[in-house]
Amino acid sequence: MGEEKIRVTRLDRIEQRALRSGWEIPEQAREQLILRQLKIALNPESSNRDATAAFKALLAAEAMSKRHDRSQQPIQHEHILLTEEQKVDRRNAELLRRIAERMPDAG
Repeated sequence: MGEEKIRVTRLDRIEQRALRSGWEIPEQAREQLILRQLKIALNPESSNRDATAAFKALLAAEAMSKRHDRSQQPIQHEHILLTEEQKVDRRNAELLRRIAERMPDAG
């Protein structure tokens, strides 16, 4: 009972390109497309070229899915980058505050 040979067609190549390129694919069609590519990748009767192309398409689809998921997550924190001038201004303001604290009230 050997595996049935899967004939890779031009449509399969287009599907692989769609997965690798991140084309908008309806969810139901995407699931079927991924299952077909998985069958091609895992079938021992597939040529090395076909299996490799299908596997690369699956990897690319997974990577894009992870990037999409990360982009949908809220930002945990923000980094504030200051210019050198802003850093000097902050240091000067801190020094002036310290000097003012040490001065007796001029009242």
